[in-house]
Amino acid sequence: MAVEKKITYFKEPGAPENTEKLIALVKDRAKELGVKQILVPSTTGTTGVKFAKAFENEDIKVIVVTEVRGEGFEPENMEKLEEMGIKILTASHAFAGLDRSYIKEVGGGISVERVTAMVLRRFSQGMKVAVEISLMAVDAGLITDAGNQEIISIGGTSKGIDTAIAVRPTSTTRFFDKERGVEIREIIAMPRSKNSIDPENI
Repeated sequence: MAVEKKITYFKEPGAPENTEKLIALVKDRAKELGVKQILVPSTTGTTGVKFAKAFENEDIKVIVVTEVRGEGFEPENMEKLEEMGIKILTASHAFAGLDRSYIKEVGGGISVERVTAMVLRRFSQGMKVAVEISLMAVDAGLITDAGNQEIISIGGTSKGIDTAIAVRPTSTTRFFDKERGVEIREIIAMPRSKNSIDPENI
């Protein structure tokens, strides 16, 4: 039995106008799938607040994921999200950490994490981000019953979000597990053209 679903392709990766369209697409698909958790990456907190407001009256939990350094997260956005009861995860990138530190120290090299990130970025930068933050959220204990449910995870390019996937999340230690490994089950939206791969930003 086949199921036909629409994928939205954005012409301009990271364009600010993609955000509102992506929010609407995610809201519709989350209801159709019965998804209860949505992961949103946000460097300044602005995108996180937009998603939180969009799902404020829905029975869907929004979790905001930000960079480990967190310097760019605006205090007013942090305050708004905390007032709304939104959980904010600040953690090292699942595909970086020790890997990036080692490569900088020895002046090059390759690893499973780096290759995985580069392959996902062949779809789009947002695809890499969407998969990565799902791992981070499971590792942090913010995704319940991982491996047995679907969530929607968001990603983007530069300062705009443009990618959304339905994914069965898992932890980093189970990424390649045959039974409970990560599964990208649907692409809801992604950019049609890609930005060049920046090895320093993997």
